[in-house]
Amino acid sequence: MDQERLESDLNFARPPIIEAVIERRFASPITTDVMTELRQKFERDYPAVSQMVEVQLALAPNGSQPQVNQNAAGYRLVNQEGSAIIVLSHNAVMFARLAPYPGWAEFSAGASATFRTARDIMGYSTLSRIGVRYINRLDVPVVLNEGAPRCLTHGVSVEFSLPQGNCCGRDRRFYAMAGIQWS
Repeated sequence: MDQERLESDLNFARPPIIEAVIERRFASPITTDVMTELRQKFERDYPAVSQMVEVQLALAPNGSQPQVNQNAAGYRLVNQEGSAIIVLSHNAVMFARLAPYPGWAEFSAGASATFRTARDIMGYSTLSRIGVRYINRLDVPVVLNEGAPRCLTHGVSVEFSLPQGNCCGRDRRFYAMAGIQWS
């Protein structure tokens, strides 16, 4: 079986992918000047530019005033069609493609062009992480009746708590995930 036929057999008429993302995270931060140069270079093809802001909120248990800090975190650039996005942050360059997903060949070509341009401006930089993520939407026709699992008719409740004290040092990020098992 030739490669072209194999690829056509693997394509969905309507792929369930609503967003595909490739991110390159760097070991050293990207300077503000380099980030500005990257933004200027991409603006021609990605004219919708918004500045991203990181907001930090510090709450104290003793009732003192909350402290809010805002810092520039990078740029989000969107192409004219609204189908492709580049995100520039202080430690990463990300390329994303929204639905309809065009297939790996077109998606990876867009990502390669983005990363090639970034390399031309930044030079070779040590990577700390490469991530690829697909977000799918799967519409499953379900007839809900009296015997349906409660989570499908009433929603899902997830409870979690943050660690107490200073057990985690300065970095207190956490992730919550809910899974639904259905048989």
